[in-house]
Amino acid sequence: MAYIEKQGKRWRVRYSRPDRSLGSVSGFRTKTEALHYAQDLDTDRHRGLWLDPQAGRIPLFQWASTWFEALDVAPATEAQYRSLTRNHILPRWGTTPLADISAISARVWTKQLRHSGYASTTVSAILKIMSMMLDDATDDRLIPPTPSSTGGVADAEATSPVPNRSGPHPTK
Repeated sequence: MAYIEKQGKRWRVRYSRPDRSLGSVSGFRTKTEALHYAQDLDTDRHRGLWLDPQAGRIPLFQWASTWFEALDVAPATEAQYRSLTRNHILPRWGTTPLADISAISARVWTKQLRHSGYASTTVSAILKIMSMMLDDATDDRLIPPTPSSTGGVADAEATSPVPNRSGPHPTK
């Protein structure tokens, strides 16, 4: 059961983790804020929805390493996944904690990739890999459902697709 305690001028919530260690979330300005957060944690536990608030603090690069260890695909597929991860996903998201990857920031990034001239198939492959990583982080209860699976504008078709600047262009 979660409980609250005063920490200087602020409040914090303490809770037990599945391994019986104590976790905490600090920085609540009022006792009421901390109490509500503690009650939410307890409610989520009773509903089977509880996630350790610290679990999502793992940076994507660290999760990617674990994820690749568990990946069971053909060698050529793994090589492609590693290349796209190394060249596109990690430069943008590598140091970002999993819990901080928002739906809107993922959509902005996807749009930037498209407008940078990458082919739609390349952007789709990059997004697919990132989605698989985040889906598996969800399955491991590190984060709630992933930004890439939320739908919204990310699933909308562009009304004026960005041309692939790297390939041949049709003549009029």
